[in-house]
Amino acid sequence: MEQLEMATALATRAGQNSQVAPNFQVVNGLDELTEDMQHQDIFMIASNDQFSAPEKILEQLSIVPKGGNTYEINKEFMISAETLVDKIVFQVIRSPWNFDKKIYVMTYDPAVEKLVLPIISDKKVFSQLNGQIALINTDQKVSTYSFAEEEKEERVPVTWERIKYLVEKNTGFSIWIVFGAFILIIIAIIVMIRVISNKMRFRKAAANMVKLNEQEAEEMKKAKELEEQNAEIEDVANDYDNEIAYKYDDYGDSYPDDEE
Repeated sequence: MEQLEMATALATRAGQNSQVAPNFQVVNGLDELTEDMQHQDIFMIASNDQFSAPEKILEQLSIVPKGGNTYEINKEFMISAETLVDKIVFQVIRSPWNFDKKIYVMTYDPAVEKLVLPIISDKKVFSQLNGQIALINTDQKVSTYSFAEEEKEERVPVTWERIKYLVEKNTGFSIWIVFGAFILIIIAIIVMIRVISNKMRFRKAAANMVKLNEQEAEEMKKAKELEEQNAEIEDVANDYDNEIAYKYDDYGDSYPDDEE
């Protein structure tokens, strides 16, 4: 009953701060969440010796109570277990299933259970709950802690929802518009590569054609030179034959050597 009243008080205070009436349901401790729960903001409330949660949530918490004033404390969070005695611990993490949703975890030392409800019902105390971790002592003093941005990013799992959130946050456009633009860019690059490849192929073919034409011209030039040489030789031979024939006519039917 105490925890139900605590949940009601937290929901009421959250609604007052956000100016939105919360629609919530109370579920007794679950080690696994339903598909629907995984995509909602979740408040988890339990004493240190009764706390349990799905493994994916436990992996992201900086302080995990194990009961009997023992804790599993993340090495990045410089605090000792003794500091947590008689404290109410608030932690907020991003949902490991939906980057846009948060999981709020409140655990407390069983010794101060009677003080929890009055403390979280106090508007002044509730307004001081900020950062990723808040510790409240029995005097209602609040101490808050936050991790550096890069440390927070390392603790958030890579999910589709996170990718979608980061893309839309950094571009200002829907992820589907960005995705469509990316596809168009890829297609444009492929077309450009093909055009360049075709141009290079045509240039290579043209260069080969020029080379073949040059070789053909060279062969034709050599053939013409050879033809001219043959023609000169033939002309010389014809001149020689004509000269011999002319002399033969001058001496009759025989050459001068025949008379001797």
